[in-house]
Amino acid sequence: MFIDFHYTEPVFRPPSEAYSFIIQVMNGCSQNSCLFCGMYKQKKLYIQSYENLKQKLNRLPVDFRLSVKKIFLGDGDALFVGKKYLFELLELIEDLFPNLNRISAYATANSVLNFSENDFKLMNEKKLRLFYIGLESGSQSLLDYAKKGNTARQFIQACELIHKGNCKVSVTAILGLGGKIFSKEHSIETANVVNSSVPEYFSLLTLIYGGNDNYINSLKLLTKREIFEEMHDIIININIKTIFRSNHASNIVNINGTLQKDKEKMLISLDNIIKQTANIKEYNMPPSFHDERGY
Repeated sequence: MFIDFHYTEPVFRPPSEAYSFIIQVMNGCSQNSCLFCGMYKQKKLYIQSYENLKQKLNRLPVDFRLSVKKIFLGDGDALFVGKKYLFELLELIEDLFPNLNRISAYATANSVLNFSENDFKLMNEKKLRLFYIGLESGSQSLLDYAKKGNTARQFIQACELIHKGNCKVSVTAILGLGGKIFSKEHSIETANVVNSSVPEYFSLLTLIYGGNDNYINSLKLLTKREIFEEMHDIIININIKTIFRSNHASNIVNINGTLQKDKEKMLISLDNIIKQTANIKEYNMPPSFHDERGY
């Protein structure tokens, strides 16, 4: 069924939300100073008018609304719209999409911390139950260098708050984010923060070009082998249970499984890949993320 729902491009969503209906509650990202990320650099930050959004949702065909099982709230930080807007929208979604199983959204640590434990419990009741949050790195030095906009400690606090509200967290970090200088610290501290934040899902992306050329050009980039070694160091130091993926379009290799159950298998696969790339010296950048929709 063709649905004309007018989006302000570009629109991004996690790979796991490929079949979700996207409701664009805001344009851009509230934390758009990150030097490594060009996703929303071309978009002006503003919150979509609730009344306009309500009208658009009400105009959707009933058959379509009955078919929707998952909804993803975009753009880059849905909690930025504030409590009143968010909870009114969740009430509306509850009325219009009776067969809905789950709502999810991108969020930032800063926006999460503007809500309370009870707020997240209410979100859970209204089916907003999964938040995708970019850790990027557990190294505070690297977060400062990349101008992430929050601390590693704030990130951990945000995950703790979401969990207290009975919601789930999907965390991403970025391979190669700090180049050669930060690599070892990036690996160890990222694993440490993942262990402390205990996300239900953890994914690794890879640093790629796309509106971030100045940042990438400031680094001494890792070779393919060093990217694999960084992934190896992160995985080996994670000691919690979490579902792990590296299936994003930016990744050079797809490694996945459940930690800790599949840890040995994943590490063996990476060891074999590292041996095969022993003589590869160049860093081969994957395509720009502007060529993909599943970022």
